[in-house]
Amino acid sequence: MLDSFFVTCHGGQIEVLKAKGAAGKVTGAELAKELNLEVGQFFIL
Repeated sequence: MLDSFFVTCHGGQIEVLKAKGAAGKVTGAELAKELNLEVGQFFIL
């Protein structure tokens, strides 16, 4: 489970950085799983 994370955008690509945890970066698939999103789904933060 993600404690907290940062979402940054680089040239249209969304990059998710974990604030806590072993891994520094999270894939879109992992984020989708954590947030109960479908892969490719649009969402507004």
